[in-house]
Amino acid sequence: MKNLYVGNMEASTTAEDLKAAFATYGPVEVVTIITDKATGVPRGFGFVEMTADKDAQKAILGLNGSLMAGKAIVVSEARPKPKAVDDHYPFPKHLFLRLRAFVDTARGRRTTL
Repeated sequence: MKNLYVGNMEASTTAEDLKAAFATYGPVEVVTIITDKATGVPRGFGFVEMTADKDAQKAILGLNGSLMAGKAIVVSEARPKPKAVDDHYPFPKHLFLRLRAFVDTARGRRTTL
């Protein structure tokens, strides 16, 4: 199974529209359109999972740059999602600890890393 990224989509594009477009190249397992968590408005990209790798490659070649709802869509193989950073830290933990040590030193406190 191959996961494809679909970008530069018109906000009015539905999962059914994507499924119909990709189904011409082979069986489609799942279609996901990413929406804003707060408003529910589509963010302009999504993912399509196709059953066979060769069908996915055909879909990439056939649909990348094609017009859908008046916009040229981008279709490529999806990259793996990066590992989540610990939610306590607004940036990588090692940088947070160094910044905290710097601030503590500036305030006259001793901190060891």
